[in-house]
Amino acid sequence: MIFRIISKRAIISVMMATVLLFCLVSPQQYIQAETKPFLHPVFANNMVLQRDVENTIWGWTSSGEKITVKIGDKIASCVADSTGKWTATLEPFSAGGPYQMTVTGSQTVTVSDIYFGELWLCSGQSNMVMQLPFVENGDTEVQNCNNPNIRYFTTPYASSSSPQDNFGYVSGWYKCTPTSVGNLSGAAYFFAKELNEELDVPIGIICSAVGGSFIESWISNEAMETFLDTTTGLSYTPSSPDIYYNGMIAPLTPLKFKGVFWYQGESNTNFPTLYESQLTSMINDWRTNFKKADMPFVVVQLPYYTELQTTPVENVPWPVIRESQLNVSRKLNNVGLVTTMDLGAVDIHPKNKQDLGYRSALCALSKFYNKDIVPTGPLYSGMSISGNKVKITFENAQNGLMVASKTGLEPVQEVPGGTLKGFAIAGQDGNYVFADAVIDGNSVVVSSSAISNPVSVKYSWGNNPLGNLYNKDGLPASPFSTTGTVIPSTTSTPKPTLTTSTPTPTQANVIVGDLNGDGSVNSIDFGYFRMFLLGTIIDFPVLDDLKAADLNGDGSINSIDFGYLRLYLLGSIKVFPAY
Repeated sequence: MIFRIISKRAIISVMMATVLLFCLVSPQQYIQAETKPFLHPVFANNMVLQRDVENTIWGWTSSGEKITVKIGDKIASCVADSTGKWTATLEPFSAGGPYQMTVTGSQTVTVSDIYFGELWLCSGQSNMVMQLPFVENGDTEVQNCNNPNIRYFTTPYASSSSPQDNFGYVSGWYKCTPTSVGNLSGAAYFFAKELNEELDVPIGIICSAVGGSFIESWISNEAMETFLDTTTGLSYTPSSPDIYYNGMIAPLTPLKFKGVFWYQGESNTNFPTLYESQLTSMINDWRTNFKKADMPFVVVQLPYYTELQTTPVENVPWPVIRESQLNVSRKLNNVGLVTTMDLGAVDIHPKNKQDLGYRSALCALSKFYNKDIVPTGPLYSGMSISGNKVKITFENAQNGLMVASKTGLEPVQEVPGGTLKGFAIAGQDGNYVFADAVIDGNSVVVSSSAISNPVSVKYSWGNNPLGNLYNKDGLPASPFSTTGTVIPSTTSTPKPTLTTSTPTPTQANVIVGDLNGDGSVNSIDFGYFRMFLLGTIIDFPVLDDLKAADLNGDGSINSIDFGYLRLYLLGSIKVFPAY
């Protein structure tokens, strides 16, 4: 699909045509012709509204008409604007219910059985879509699903080239009962179930997800245009840009959510090196459009997929997507990562959504509800090199590390005296070999008799990796590569460090891509480039920054050059455009 964004000139043309239309018919006639609902259809019987915040209620009527909204003893009034849209703001409610909402204007609409609690937006692609009947032991889960304090709304499917403010057809809110959950997301249900048990308040989930969708589909027109400005020269064409954002997210933006539960990434393997920037753009975009700068996000890291890893590292896109999800969770505030490496399947649609939802809720409870819970699995925080050994340190290991295994829906089982798997180590040449790895308190010491001067370590770097490192809390470690800069967590202390030796540049003739002046282009240069883009350093060790780092020869150093360096190190290109 060719990506198109409405230009300012086109918008002005539409506005001029609208003015002409208003000259031919009265505003009253024009508004009535819109046939938009008096009350937005997301407001329906059995719904959940976010507690402890001001809630926005909205709809459409004749311009200038006064609207009154009443819930309990709280009343809000407003006047419809020139387009006929009205917006009323209600004072906060604490958790509880049921309440009745009455909206009065030219007509009166009543919505019953409203509760205030925690409202989450659940989005992504097919693994978020997968309905409860299709998860592991789905029939049993459906029969046991009888909790009126968990309520859900599935956004009507809609794709659009321009932002919409209404749905194409009417959906509804449902209480969780065995007869009502046929269209309920399994991942969202188990997430909500754990939140409800821990918080003891009603949980509302709005699921807005599409199987096979690309992340580009969930980014607004404006944000996608900005993102595309950074990809010039990469032969990148976005897939189905902004169509689902426009049709399935934009209509919800006035609603107040606690946060977003996001499970996506499988479709974005053609340009995996862009995913970190894409996910960052999407999160910032939604926070802007929902007018909530610190909006919480729970991001599911992709689980394992396809056949078991047989080489020390695999040159495949899935670990790059996982690393991108990890990096975004660490560089953006209020973003939690759910490690799920042990919850996958040979099929791209693993059925174990029970553990997925449970772990996602743990992450949310720890990060966004101040519960004293370890939020996720061990996350790489730094390394130090001593002789032929590399010591790896981790966050979320305060209760200890262990070798463990996971089978089906059974709890994680520690393997006393077990051998750590999934670690690979490389020297200056970047050729990785399987490594010996030993737990040392809250760290792991990695080595190999084949590597006398190690430079970097990778863990679980494959589609279906071998890794079996867990924390004592039963959560698996995230895959990682030490070749990138460690991004300090926004909540962790102390800051992680990367302590490899830094060659001092002495050569006058700079090699393109050689950022530290050691005469070669390798993973160390990759680390320096990432530090530069993050602002951790302002110059490279090499004498001539521009000559070394301007990999496409456009006279600047930016994320496009970083993308080329990554492609070069992955073997996808043999030379840089600047040559």
